[in-house]
Amino acid sequence: MILTSTFNYRTGSGNETISHLIEPGNGRITILFNAFEGAPRILRLWGKGRVLEYGSPGFNEIVERENIKTMPGTRSVIVVDVHQVGTSCGYQVPFFNFVDYRRVLEQFFQKKSDKHERGDEKESMDRYWASKNAWSMDGLPGMRRGLEAGKRFSVEPMKKMVGKLAPKNGGQAMAELQVAYLVIALLMAIIAILAATHPAFEYFPAQRRMQGLLSQVTSMPSRSVSDPGVL
Repeated sequence: MILTSTFNYRTGSGNETISHLIEPGNGRITILFNAFEGAPRILRLWGKGRVLEYGSPGFNEIVERENIKTMPGTRSVIVVDVHQVGTSCGYQVPFFNFVDYRRVLEQFFQKKSDKHERGDEKESMDRYWASKNAWSMDGLPGMRRGLEAGKRFSVEPMKKMVGKLAPKNGGQAMAELQVAYLVIALLMAIIAILAATHPAFEYFPAQRRMQGLLSQVTSMPSRSVSDPGVL
């Protein structure tokens, strides 16, 4: 049985959840609950997640249907199809007393919204998303709306990692990864040829098998297109 759960995903400077949910072949998500009072317990919900971005038809439909209260800075609703539920002891989870919610994030985006409504286009959420939510820390695409706004408004995405080993965003990162794969494949081919031909490896069974295969290939009679049976 699959249980569907939803949660309101507020805007922040990070974007990892969205990026990894829309990553091809990924989409996994785990929701973690800790018991900070009473008996110790950890509860996990494992599932596949879907991202409904702010303003999209799916977002608008589920907000209306579920009567979800949105506020300035809301960027998406995450829908999780839960396929596994599990608990663990939680013996090391400390006790915490809840005091109150922090209002800083809410106040921050309320001020941005007020400035934008007064005509300051630089304070739009689309520009914020383009700067900070278009890409993940490891160069994966993030909010589609942020990516589109980045192109439309020529917004340079914020660098979230620096240094020589910092990943690059998008196509450049994929191109460099493909080059790395090609180099690895060439090196493996060279090693295989050396292992099949170098005298130092002549007593290895793998080398004898490789030599046998090479001899079979080179001894095969060549046939021209005009030979009978050749298409």
